[in-house]
Amino acid sequence: MIYLSEDILSLSRLIAVLILILAFIYALFETRRTPRLIISILLVLITLMHYIILLHVSSYVEIYFYPLVIVESTSNGSVFYVDFGQLSVILLIALWRDKAKLLINKFRRGCRIEGEHGGSTEGS
Repeated sequence: MIYLSEDILSLSRLIAVLILILAFIYALFETRRTPRLIISILLVLITLMHYIILLHVSSYVEIYFYPLVIVESTSNGSVFYVDFGQLSVILLIALWRDKAKLLINKFRRGCRIEGEHGGSTEGS
């Protein structure tokens, strides 16, 4: 049996709390401006903490990454679960997809972005 340090267990608990806060904010608020920024920060924190935990655990078990799934393998067997890091990145991309589309379209047209409501000049 693997005994993890109290710090790692605390990070795991914090990830669970952040996921609950994330769900609460998403359920109560429209995903515009401040709520979108808060959700983005929470998703980045979840991703970072998740992979910090995996980095620590990897010294005890073999870890395999698959699309949206992580497999932890020992001589006694394997366990698989959802990769919250990958899921958070996908949710982050989905959350900002409209802004990303605008930036990509402006880039394709050769425009220089000077601000959200500011003018833009045509490039040659």
